[in-house]
Amino acid sequence: DSSATTATTAEMILALEVYLHGEPELKQFTLDGLVEWPKAINDTLINDGPSSMAGIDGGFLQWRLSPDNEVIASALYEGQTASNLLLYNDEAALNNYYDVIWRARAYDSEGSRTSVSKESRLWYPIDLGADDQALFDDNRPHYVEGYLKKIEISSLQPSSVDQLKDVAKAFYQLGDRRLLVENSLGLPTSQQTIGGNVVTFDLVITYYDRNTQSTKQQVLQATHETVATFSSANVGYYIHLYANQVLTENISFGDWSEGDRALITRGGRFNNERPATAILKLLCSGGGAQVNNEYDVFSVGCNLALSNIDEDSFLSADAASPFTVSGQFAGVDADIREIIDSLLKLIGAVMIMRRDGSSSKIALVPIGGDRAPDVAGSISADQWLTDPPPHWDSYEDIVTQIKYEYDYDAVEDKYRSEVIFNN
Repeated sequence: DSSATTATTAEMILALEVYLHGEPELKQFTLDGLVEWPKAINDTLINDGPSSMAGIDGGFLQWRLSPDNEVIASALYEGQTASNLLLYNDEAALNNYYDVIWRARAYDSEGSRTSVSKESRLWYPIDLGADDQALFDDNRPHYVEGYLKKIEISSLQPSSVDQLKDVAKAFYQLGDRRLLVENSLGLPTSQQTIGGNVVTFDLVITYYDRNTQSTKQQVLQATHETVATFSSANVGYYIHLYANQVLTENISFGDWSEGDRALITRGGRFNNERPATAILKLLCSGGGAQVNNEYDVFSVGCNLALSNIDEDSFLSADAASPFTVSGQFAGVDADIREIIDSLLKLIGAVMIMRRDGSSSKIALVPIGGDRAPDVAGSISADQWLTDPPPHWDSYEDIVTQIKYEYDYDAVEDKYRSEVIFNN
């Protein structure tokens, strides 16, 4: 900086020692619009990354990503000074290793700034962990500290090659506002509202979880889809995600070298739903967007009109039930009958055809033990015209025990709560 006047040359000559504090520099680049991945990494580094030491954009070294997922770093200077390339997926990993993240700055013509938030920074699809380390994901219930990869360059080693564990071929990083998919999901081409509320559609994501080495599912809410173009060609569809959805039970996912590709289908999810109301939604849904009636919220279901259902019988069952159900059911491959059957068992009820005037309607009827509000009277033994009167009792030598699990955790792939009934 030629305008600096803190110390003149004459003053520096008189000094016994001069200290220059080399603070770590953040190199931050922006990926804008639809890009080819992971080619976009090298494209950005070539166009905007350091090519020499000079200027604000300069640096001590440069790096590229090879087709074999290798980080190739090389020095941009000649001399004895060593420099390090630090790649990290979590600020805590960098801070714990060097305690420098709070001092690190990114520089441009407008000054300096600190690192952007994790939500704005690309970190998920580049796996910096070692072979024996789990994939880092900061939204899992049991937090795993992020990883840092250090590559050192010096006059003795002016270039270095370091192997990455993996780079995702495609990915969704938690918090992204869009998904890029190959085929249309049949969603509206613009966001819809009903009664001032945004209409949402549940998407079931079937993905390979690298930490458990198993296939899992999670649900995201979408509002609409639009055509995605690249170099004037249609390459797929943008699925626009609902901005106000709660993502506490979601994690990032991607297509990695191991495991199958992620499959995205339309489906449904229950969120603190009363069991009988959940059954109503399964009976009435046939595409979502409340086309049939207010219960038509899922893309899959029995597609029945509400006029064929005794709605009050379902709502009265909900009023007597202490349960709510949360979690998800799969998309196009869902077994609706099995789901409805499990909900009926939960509340101890059956569905019947009840005559209503000139037509029949599906009604919900409770079964099992008598309930005081439903009892019209009691018959005692002395009222029977038989001798001896019928005898009834409870036998405890054979007990039917039923365990109901609920409060499904999509991340852990298990139910958090359970209740047991002994018959």
